[in-house]
Amino acid sequence: MGENDNIPQMTPSFENICRKDENGNEYWSSRDLCGAMGYSAYWKFQRVIDKAIKVAGEKGMNVDEHFNQAVDMVKIGNGSFRKVNIFRLSRMACMIIAENADGKKLLVQQARGFFSQSVSMAELMHNSLSSNILLYKTAQGEARVEVIFNSETFWMSQKRMADLFGVDVRTINYHLGQIYETGELSKEATIRKIGIVQTEGDREVERMPLFYNLDAIVAVGYRVNSYQATQFRIWATSVLKEFIIKGYALDDERLT
Repeated sequence: MGENDNIPQMTPSFENICRKDENGNEYWSSRDLCGAMGYSAYWKFQRVIDKAIKVAGEKGMNVDEHFNQAVDMVKIGNGSFRKVNIFRLSRMACMIIAENADGKKLLVQQARGFFSQSVSMAELMHNSLSSNILLYKTAQGEARVEVIFNSETFWMSQKRMADLFGVDVRTINYHLGQIYETGELSKEATIRKIGIVQTEGDREVERMPLFYNLDAIVAVGYRVNSYQATQFRIWATSVLKEFIIKGYALDDERLT
């Protein structure tokens, strides 16, 4: 299946508020991000930041590196400036904040899409964000398949779906084509591009393969292996509830 122009792309507004520090490193001001994600009061957004910091710490990340406390100057009503405390946020920190913010806000949904697509798989794994990458083991134990958690659902490539259901990638591709052609699901709602860094020869190359959400995975499964599809749906539904409530992953041993 080829690329589709209607597949959601990055939201430019979040790139526009990206800043550079004195060393040329990119960061986002927590106060800029507050407004961009639709929060009118910074103290409310601070609660989301606090939750994100807790999640990052529990995942073994260097919190100070990703949530760097700093001071900024803001303009007040009379035209003068005053100092305020901010966080200089890494791209990864912004993604964690978006995942733990109010998902009912449209701007939060856009932030999730932007930051999740602009953080590479290699960076996710480097930071041990098991809240984003899991291993699903089939009931018979014959396959362990990598699954990505993002935007309150699971995502999987065609190759992973083929591994899950024990068929050729061409079979997965055919059924996806039928699903979209008949209008059972829409590409815009069920496909995302996620950057993955892979080694090709002596070079590291970033590719942007297509990933399909839980609705698409289950729809394909019912066409090729209904039993496995049912088992995966039951597992995914159960685990999703804990993800959405807790904001971070369970241990892999509990996911099998």
